[in-house]
Amino acid sequence: EREFYIEVDVYLSPKTTTALKKPPVQRKKTEKRDSRTLSILTTDDNQKKVKEKTSWLNLTRGNGTEWRHATCRLTEESENCTLNVYLGETTLFQMIYVHTLKFTDIRPADRSLFPKDNVLGIHCLSSQRWMATSTTEPLYLALPSSEALHTWLALLRSYASAEIYGQTAASEDGLYRLWRQVDITCAQGRNIIVDNPRGLQEALVDSSKPGRTREGTDDTDASTSVSEVELYCDLFINNTLCGRTAVKRSLGAPEWHEQFVFPDMPQLEQLTVLVYQEKRPLAKPIMVGSVHISLANFRRGEIVEGWFPVLKKGASIAALQVGQVRLKIKIEELIILPGVAYSRALDILDTRNYLDWMDDLESKLKIKHLSGALSAIAISRDKLLRHILEVADREIDGTLNPHNTLFRGNTALTKTAEQLMGWYGRLFLEQSLGNSIRRLCMEGVAIEVDPARTNAKDAERDVERLRSWCADIWKDIYGARAQCPEEFRHMFQRVRELVALRYPDQQKDNLPWQAVNALCFLRYFIPAILYPHLHGLCPGMPDVRVQRTLTLIAKTLQSLANFNANVQKEVFMGGVKTFLEESRSEMFDYVLAVSTPSEATRTTQPSEELQTRTRATRDLNKRKEKMPALQREALPLPPHPIDVPRQLAIISAALTRQAAQVTPVRVPTPGWEPLEKLSARFADVEREALFRVSSLA
Repeated sequence: EREFYIEVDVYLSPKTTTALKKPPVQRKKTEKRDSRTLSILTTDDNQKKVKEKTSWLNLTRGNGTEWRHATCRLTEESENCTLNVYLGETTLFQMIYVHTLKFTDIRPADRSLFPKDNVLGIHCLSSQRWMATSTTEPLYLALPSSEALHTWLALLRSYASAEIYGQTAASEDGLYRLWRQVDITCAQGRNIIVDNPRGLQEALVDSSKPGRTREGTDDTDASTSVSEVELYCDLFINNTLCGRTAVKRSLGAPEWHEQFVFPDMPQLEQLTVLVYQEKRPLAKPIMVGSVHISLANFRRGEIVEGWFPVLKKGASIAALQVGQVRLKIKIEELIILPGVAYSRALDILDTRNYLDWMDDLESKLKIKHLSGALSAIAISRDKLLRHILEVADREIDGTLNPHNTLFRGNTALTKTAEQLMGWYGRLFLEQSLGNSIRRLCMEGVAIEVDPARTNAKDAERDVERLRSWCADIWKDIYGARAQCPEEFRHMFQRVRELVALRYPDQQKDNLPWQAVNALCFLRYFIPAILYPHLHGLCPGMPDVRVQRTLTLIAKTLQSLANFNANVQKEVFMGGVKTFLEESRSEMFDYVLAVSTPSEATRTTQPSEELQTRTRATRDLNKRKEKMPALQREALPLPPHPIDVPRQLAIISAALTRQAAQVTPVRVPTPGWEPLEKLSARFADVEREALFRVSSLA
């Protein structure tokens, strides 16, 4: 037997919390579980009830929800494996039969559902677990760190069934595996009409007129009130709640502009978007309507964007359109071969700097979305930082006008540096900006210091507020300097040294320090301040007034990073000059701290969780030696939890689609040979994949 323990927080919905307070119901030993649990999803009425229950009662926005401390024990018994979740020390909450699950039943939960990071969702049927309460909701566990999340994700999946095709009694290796991902951008809505006691039917007819919008509705029309409503969307895939937008107030035309990425999905059947009207205080939201999209025959690998009708089905009338939602959808469904099938292509990739591959793929083949896959492969092979430093040595060459061009453009170096900072710096970003930016967004801080946009009295008052908020945010950034990752430090140190060496005449202008900040602030902190919802710092795009506040703060901090006492020569920003002058010395100290590698690794007593994680990793690595290659490669572990064959399959699919869409007619020129050789190797991979698939047809 193998046993592993971990302390987590378990999510309890209001329904579950209420059920736990009730005395247990005695059941007869011969009583069987209700086999009709699954069939209830087949009827429209019951489907609506299940969705509403999952959406509001189970995963509400904090109304009555509870995260409770729990202990998880994973036990292996021969061919079986169970996960016991205990509330407190002795109360068994759930027992999951992990060996009955599939890979895709165990996956991280989207950040939009919970105010916590590192949440693992386990989706299972009633027959795959024992529960102290009767519920159909997934089990959500908040783990202490991203390393713990990836370790336990791999550990649990190692006992589950992988989606491997072609396994037989004679050959357990299999031919290939499938991987699916759904990318959704919920952009905006228009002409959305909520229930109105003065007549929904008349409103629907009126809203269907060409060019008619809520903003253009006549104020005297009682049937279509122009009062603002608060709307949000719940995103369901295969009847499972996967994501949720923020609540936006508007006149029936909300602007969400939120992006969702759902990887490791099961076989795709249907996408459902439920539009809700938020009611306050603490009232149950009203479902305005729904969008239903079949995914079974949805085009793979292509972006589909458009306006989709929001339909409301009444008890006695057919479905009526109550508005539209603009969605952008992309579905990936990739055939992944064993890693050995990609070995020749990988050897070609290793012959060059990975940043050069990114530049060639974008400039010559016009493929702009492979930098993430190439960066992941380089990280897994411990090459990315070294390749970034090599390209930095080339770019910082002492030519051009450094004041205007150094790290200002979108080059392969700056893009890959952003990839590296995004990969290694998520915790650092949270420590530097998380608390202050979330507090600003939650409080709806609206600051305006431009007299042309507001009156002079308010502008004068807001100058002091802007100075105060800049000081608070800078205090958090400065206070987190010791937490800067080592990868950042080595990159920033090399940049600072190269600029000082190649531009010796510019040192008096603080150019080496500005070069570090061009990456650290211009490429990292400033985008996170301007778009906190894209960097996991707040749920949903901030309000327009808050966006203006964030823009003013970003301008101020960028001036501080440039060691300027003025903010882009804007006279009305002169009120923050004192803050910039007072913080100048701290900025020098900050740049020195984040561009100096640590002299020695901190030695601390390993925690019990770390010891358990280390033991689990060691044990899993031993077990992986006996697994088929396709299953083994789908279980990446920290410090680089990267599925390399999957990243190679993404590159292969992109090159194949590009070759099928465009047949360039050109005269062979120097510089194309590496791309031609790489494309030929991936074409061999695609032929092998088609052969394996056809052999099972």
